[in-house]
Amino acid sequence: MLISKRAVKSPIFIWIISSEGEENKLTQAAREAGANVSFVLPPGDYTGQLRSEDIRDEFDMSVRSGVNRDQEVILNAGFIEVFGPAGASWTLFRADTNGAEMRAASEARAETTFLVAEGTYIAEMRLDRDRQRRELDLVAGETVTIDLRQKRSVSISIRHKNIAKRKDTLERLV
Repeated sequence: MLISKRAVKSPIFIWIISSEGEENKLTQAAREAGANVSFVLPPGDYTGQLRSEDIRDEFDMSVRSGVNRDQEVILNAGFIEVFGPAGASWTLFRADTNGAEMRAASEARAETTFLVAEGTYIAEMRLDRDRQRRELDLVAGETVTIDLRQKRSVSISIRHKNIAKRKDTLERLV
């Protein structure tokens, strides 16, 4: 029996297929990483799990002898696209039930796309000592874009080697 899983693009998905074993305990039948995976399973009833940094989903499926099928899993998730200046990194936070921030996902690249569960997030961009945060609401099936690419200001200072010239220059400016 061949079962194909199809999912939207993701950094890392872990698929776990389990069946009920002795004493009603789940026994892992297959495990695979990727967005689209295939399993060869004997006939029977199975429980599937899909895991990513911020996504957890569980589904039931039945495999019948000689029947190939696709199992579609609908995720309650959306995309957060982020763009920052070169050298930036990103972290997404969610508030837990007590209001404390918990890390949902992170990436060391300046530009990336996160696939995360529906909800309210804080996207934090870090670049050197600079830290910028944006709060956003993500609805399943939608994409939210944050673009913090900007030209950084450049400070130019001119230092005089000759102290006498510096004094003359300062006197003329006053």
